[in-house]
Amino acid sequence: MSDAASLDTIRGLIAERRPDLADKVTSLAREVGLDDIGLDSLAVVDLLFELAARYDADLETALEGLDPPRTLGDLAAIARSLEKGV
Repeated sequence: MSDAASLDTIRGLIAERRPDLADKVTSLAREVGLDDIGLDSLAVVDLLFELAARYDADLETALEGLDPPRTLGDLAAIARSLEKGV
């Protein structure tokens, strides 16, 4: 998955879970902070579990040693690594 595709995946997941952000999220840059768009830690955990399920990945192993995602780009990078099975 390319960087742009993983970012689009994250944007789509956010839009599905937060219809109030659907119009806004499609134009957000990867540097945008998750808290800046109103995603709390529970929403981020929900997104991480969804990504793990989507790619049939072990989330605990994939996140071991990583800092918590703080931006859309951070989530996109996690999506790429889960897709690759890293």
